Amino acid sequence: MTNDFYNKVAEETNEYAALSQRKVGTVDNNWEDTNAEEIQTYIRILIYMGLVDLPEIEDYFEGDFCVRPIVRQTMTLKRLKKLMQYLHLNDEEERPAQQSADFDILYKARPALDLMDQFTQAHIPGCELAVDEAMIGFKGRFFLKQYLPGKPTKWGIKAWGVADSANGYLLKCDIYKGNSTRPSTRGTSCTAAYRQFLGKVASYLFRHFFQLHKCYWNKKRAAAALQRKIEKKK
Repeated sequence: MTNDFYNKVAEETNEYAALSQRKVGTVDNNWEDTNAEEIQTYIRILIYMGLVDLPEIEDYFEGDFCVRPIVRQTMTLKRLKKLMQYLHLNDEEERPAQQSADFDILYKARPALDLMDQFTQAHIPGCELAVDEAMIGFKGRFFLKQYLPGKPTKWGIKAWGVADSANGYLLKCDIYKGNSTRPSTRGTSCTAAYRQFLGKVASYLFRHFFQLHKCYWNKKRAAAALQRKIEKKK
């Protein structure tokens, strides 16, 4: 992640905090503007929480926590929850209308998703790659949330990814946006969206010496479809 990204998140979070207080007509006395350094610390805490899984956020701040108390030495629970409350990546007031051509259902997360396109620049994968669908665990309210009983994470947001088989490093990822992203237009079906993702994978492999890679799928049709797309690019 770049300093520009941290600065943008800090700026948008401060703007959203101010907007929220204007809307309710009261001042949040527990809020203080954040900065890029604190946002970087916040993201590091989230990564740590992903690696050290505990049932509740409060558990990371317990005095008798058996693991080294990295989180509570870095930030208070009160401050962490405030950042969670106001965290924003994009300007809420500039969000395109739902009926406009620029409408993006993932607008709020777009800066982070765009950042993922740079993942391929930071890692040279081995010759074996895995292409598969995955679930981003989520149980909140969001109409893209799906239930896939066959997955270890059953509730969440569906995505497709290509990763380095040796270490799981994610090289490319696409979020499934559902059958309809705009009420006035017919959306993309799951199968069609998957084909579009395979096209992006084929482009990536073609640009990065695909002849040196072996790809693995759990779907025979997907393998055949990707092979056809690669052949067209030769």
